[in-house]
Amino acid sequence: MIELYLLAIIITIPVLLFVKKRIWKTDAIVVHNTYNYGDNIGTQVKDSVVQRSFNSETKIDSSGVAVSVENIGKNMSLSNNTSFERKLEYTEVYNYLLDIARNGCKNKPNLINAESTSFRRRLREQKTIVTYGDVLTRFGKIANYPPHQNELYPILDEINESTKPVLLSALVVNGDSFLPSKPFFSKWVKGMESYSEQEQIDVWKRELNQIWNYYCNKR
Repeated sequence: MIELYLLAIIITIPVLLFVKKRIWKTDAIVVHNTYNYGDNIGTQVKDSVVQRSFNSETKIDSSGVAVSVENIGKNMSLSNNTSFERKLEYTEVYNYLLDIARNGCKNKPNLINAESTSFRRRLREQKTIVTYGDVLTRFGKIANYPPHQNELYPILDEINESTKPVLLSALVVNGDSFLPSKPFFSKWVKGMESYSEQEQIDVWKRELNQIWNYYCNKR
């Protein structure tokens, strides 16, 4: 009889050890993630990854979560740069310059002091004229970034082509001299000789007055 009891004990002990081991293993992979409104979900997921990584059987799954979080961040970054990536459009630049022209109509400045750089700077501050950088940043571009500048220049030429003899892009100046760039004068203004600053100023004043005379009287 004693021998039967000993045999039963010997058989029972391995069974109990096996059941206990399965219980520990099951508990090890149970993860409870509690998120509250306003929590940093990225941090919560990373914390969960650390917790789950203690169990060797969940390492593959936890790395997958980490990768997905990283991809979400990349996608969000790309969505925020939509305006940076898209091309400038003729219509939006044209309408923007029309608004600037109409703004000049409200207080049509006397250009007698246009030889002064500070005067021209004030025109820009009043949004009577704008810089090339102003146009670019208005549409989510970078002011001094050559690829973006190269998008703008052909559009300004196209605008002049469609509005001449009124040259609407005379409203757009560089941010140093607050005068249009030299290519504007060489391409669109006939009869210039020295392209000196004074000559550029005289021509620019004439073009601004033509813009205001045309658009301020246009219904």
